[in-house]
Amino acid sequence: MEPRENALKMNDLRLRKIAEQLREARISGLDIPVSEQQYRYTSLQLAYAVLRKYLLSKPNQYLVEIVLTVISGVVFIVGLFFQNEVIVGISLVLLILPLLSVLTKIMKNAPALLFNSRFLMSFKEQFIHPWERIHGILPGRITADEIAALRLAQLPPQQVRAVLVSPIVDILDCLRANNLPQKLGIALIDPNQLTEHDEAIIALLRSHPRMPLLMLHDACATDYVLLTLLPKKWGLASHHRIVDLGLHPRHVQRLRPLWKRETPSKELLDLFEFQMSNGLALTTEERAWLRKGYTVSALFIPPAKWVVMVSKAVERLAPKPVVDPEVEAQAQARAVGFMSWPSSLERH
Repeated sequence: MEPRENALKMNDLRLRKIAEQLREARISGLDIPVSEQQYRYTSLQLAYAVLRKYLLSKPNQYLVEIVLTVISGVVFIVGLFFQNEVIVGISLVLLILPLLSVLTKIMKNAPALLFNSRFLMSFKEQFIHPWERIHGILPGRITADEIAALRLAQLPPQQVRAVLVSPIVDILDCLRANNLPQKLGIALIDPNQLTEHDEAIIALLRSHPRMPLLMLHDACATDYVLLTLLPKKWGLASHHRIVDLGLHPRHVQRLRPLWKRETPSKELLDLFEFQMSNGLALTTEERAWLRKGYTVSALFIPPAKWVVMVSKAVERLAPKPVVDPEVEAQAQARAVGFMSWPSSLERH
């Protein structure tokens, strides 16, 4: 990759470094316990990681222009006070230069700063494919074939002890690739694309109101409304055990460069207000933030954070039943046919 040919100044070494940081959870500000585990991630999660690093590393990118503008303003006022046309003229020129610099930076960084869907979806073709054609699969990246296979490997309902629902397909694929369904006994559901297996899990939730239902979503009014309406839509008990993992506005309000703003419809705002009156657990500041149409994607949060958070939530809310060691040993012996060996030997 040629750094001069892309808005992110990306090269082969930098892309590999970010991929390795995602895999090994070496992300600044990531509050997870140190472990030897390596994490898997999707192509879109890598795209958001690159943008996150780019956007959050430039909070003061206009600092020089701001300083020049202040100095020029002071010089302009001094020139007016002493009625000196030369000083006034110089100050006006100094005022124009930082404005031109700001406009140049905005135009130059527009693809990354807007982080619109078209740019994100082109990330794979623009950055991942060129890298992998030469070096092979990026460290930790989940391939399309792996994702297809993982989606088919459904956990049987009798092994499920918790359910996680999320409209963010890439996070669900990430959790599957990190083996959370088998490790935790958790079923993963995309509410926008229900399968027959999902319907069976929803039926299981109806009959087990104490089974934890975890929700994971973007920090936006749309996802809050969608997920808070699901329990009633699925016919769950009013006292069903529901845990909202976020993303909450309070988690991202300080990360100003990651915000997007949309115009919510009146119907959405009415539904949001109704849900708030029914116990939506948000602060006054968070509600005001969401009403304005602000949104932050949960994909900006590194994969390791979600893996650890979901694991802790399931272990806390749905502890594994205590099994007698002797009973477990006998079950394992039966599974391999060991219990039938003596009778077989006696017959011979």
